[in-house]
Amino acid sequence: MGEACKDAFRVNFDRRVKLEFHGTKVTSDAGLLAYRELDNALGLTAMMESKLLDIRKGKNTQHELVGLLRQSIYSRSGGYEDTNDAERFWYAIRLPANDVLYDRIDHLFTRPVGRAPQKPIVLYHSFQYRAASWDKLRRVVGKVEWHAGELFPRVGFIVTNLRWKSSNVVKFYNKRGTAEQWIKEGKYALNWT
Repeated sequence: MGEACKDAFRVNFDRRVKLEFHGTKVTSDAGLLAYRELDNALGLTAMMESKLLDIRKGKNTQHELVGLLRQSIYSRSGGYEDTNDAERFWYAIRLPANDVLYDRIDHLFTRPVGRAPQKPIVLYHSFQYRAASWDKLRRVVGKVEWHAGELFPRVGFIVTNLRWKSSNVVKFYNKRGTAEQWIKEGKYALNWT
């Protein structure tokens, strides 16, 4: 997926050398490609795939265990520190709304008095929440936007480990979402060329 089916380009000075473009193999650390190629040739992590038992539950299991194993092995082989250091990684993830979350921000649902301004009125509330599938409490940022001409507010929830002001957490989430959309558009554009 994402790879064009084109013939390899051969250089004139040495016909044994060929250049190929594989869009799905683009990386910012080309040194780790050698580890992947060696692993592919020897089939080391492929042998482990049938031995891995995935005990994760819920919808946040988007990556297969063998992929996570490869990422861990390649990054350690490349000299990177422990990649499981969760404190090093920040997250801000959209959380589907439910009655418990709505109850926690109920005080933000009082419609502002007077004529609505042109700019939306945006209110935030940060609180601790634990979903049934989580092993601990996590920070949730609730956001309520009152827009002129709209009867009901726009509501959203973000679960995060960031310790920033609530408005900054939302800005971070929105920028990340925009960047992910650009990456997705870039992949589609490469597929068309």
